[in-house]
Amino acid sequence: MIAYELYEELVFQDPVEPLYKLITAFSPIDTNATHSKDWEKEEQNQIAKIQKAKEAIQTQIGHLQQLYEDNDREIKMMTNELKNKKAIPSPGTSGGVTIETNPTTKPVS
Repeated sequence: MIAYELYEELVFQDPVEPLYKLITAFSPIDTNATHSKDWEKEEQNQIAKIQKAKEAIQTQIGHLQQLYEDNDREIKMMTNELKNKKAIPSPGTSGGVTIETNPTTKPVS
């Protein structure tokens, strides 16, 4: 077990009388104090939090993968539609076939 403590210490050499009385008026710090934190429980709590975060990330990854697959499928479908439209001759072009129109009627598109 590792415990981390941070404290500051001030050393007064020959303090003036009023300061000495203030300093000695308080009870000293108990140097035999134990840590009240249950580190094993804290470790389990941290592991549970990490596991929960990992599950949330996995869920987000799953959603993003599905979104990517859906978008990729849609792009492929649109690309195929565009290729098919380019393969069909547009109105007014013969595409190797002569198209005759009646001057009195409008061409059918």
